[in-house]
Amino acid sequence: MTNRSDGLRARLEQLNRRRERAHELEDRHARAAPGRDDPVRRAVMLSYSEHVKLGEWCRATAAELGRSRVTGQDVLRLLVVRLLTDPALASQLRADLEADRARR
Repeated sequence: MTNRSDGLRARLEQLNRRRERAHELEDRHARAAPGRDDPVRRAVMLSYSEHVKLGEWCRATAAELGRSRVTGQDVLRLLVVRLLTDPALASQLRADLEADRARR
């Protein structure tokens, strides 16, 4: 009888360890998932010439503003903010998207 109860106790401990490990993994995944205010990465593909021109624009703008640098990331992030809050810009962009689609 002792062997059977020892075996059951060992099995129960093993299941408890697995359950604890599962909870730890769930907690880790929950912490890793972005919240509503956490930044989320988006990528944009630019042609080489667009990339170069954006870099030149950023450097010129940094000099004009008296800053050490303005990053392309800053520019694109603020463009998105402006797009989402400026109906006129959103309308212009929709027209540009239609024209771009017609060219392709």
